[in-house]
Amino acid sequence: MAAGNWRKTMAPLYERRTGPRKFSAPPSLAPASRWDPVLASQPPGDRLDRFILSQIASVPLPSDDQDIAFAPLTQLSRWIERREISSERLTHLYLERLEHFDPRLRCVITLTRDLALSQAQQADREIAAGRYRGPVVRQKCIWS
Repeated sequence: MAAGNWRKTMAPLYERRTGPRKFSAPPSLAPASRWDPVLASQPPGDRLDRFILSQIASVPLPSDDQDIAFAPLTQLSRWIERREISSERLTHLYLERLEHFDPRLRCVITLTRDLALSQAQQADREIAAGRYRGPVVRQKCIWS
């Protein structure tokens, strides 16, 4: 009996060991190149842009960039909102860290320095105009 159903019981292990089945995508099928974090069950619109700030103690901006880099998002957003640090400076800080650690960690596929800096500058212009959008701004990302 064991010998008779060996293939059936061992098939999942055998398939995992030999790898997935071959798949040929038709030429008309484009790879996934757009990421939009909105779930299908969520209605689009302004409801997604509303948030409630958590109550955290006010902490002064550290002088050390490493302390800034490891600060929680809630604190970073407060520093930006109070204009203690600019989005551009924060972006430069993280870009420098990515460039420094990526050769060892291999954590970045494509570093889009210019795009990140232009978005940070745009955020700083909006904040200067009195339009602070909050700690997390949903961006539509186009992956290339």
